[in-house]
Amino acid sequence: MLCRSQGKHREEIDEWQAALKFAPNDAQIETQLAFALNQFGDHEAARTVLQSLIKKSPESAMVNYLLGDTLSKLHQPTEAIPRLEKAVTQDPHLLAAQSSLARAYLQVGEGAKAIPHLEAALPTDEDGSLHYQLARAYSSKGQQELAQRVLKEYQAIQEAKQAELISVDKEVSITAPAQ
Repeated sequence: MLCRSQGKHREEIDEWQAALKFAPNDAQIETQLAFALNQFGDHEAARTVLQSLIKKSPESAMVNYLLGDTLSKLHQPTEAIPRLEKAVTQDPHLLAAQSSLARAYLQVGEGAKAIPHLEAALPTDEDGSLHYQLARAYSSKGQQELAQRVLKEYQAIQEAKQAELISVDKEVSITAPAQ
């Protein structure tokens, strides 16, 4: 959807709600609406949509992931974990679910359980946050060598991001014309 690619989540929500008027109870549209609501930050509304949707599609990895992720964002990790576990069981390649499950485990202080999910989700780590969390989880388990290695990777990602920002700043800086 064009609105999503442009970051216009309110407009995207309006479009999905309009689509539901033409196709009520369409699970795909409801899933997209819940996703847009989450992107917009309206996690309570997303939860309402997803709780209805989970009744229709209790085995859907995507719906379980979205509901679990939403519950996690609502600071309800204990309720989120079973949904996220079901999502990664149904689809181990759903890396966003792996990441969300790791985050929920970390929220409840179960760093050891988070480790395999953090490791699985590392390919999606664009900002280094998963590397940092993994380093902390390794450290809490006494695996200092692994923690140091992953922490170095985190630092490299951060340095690359910083260099990218500097490069972008230089490209868009406005200079006065030479006289």
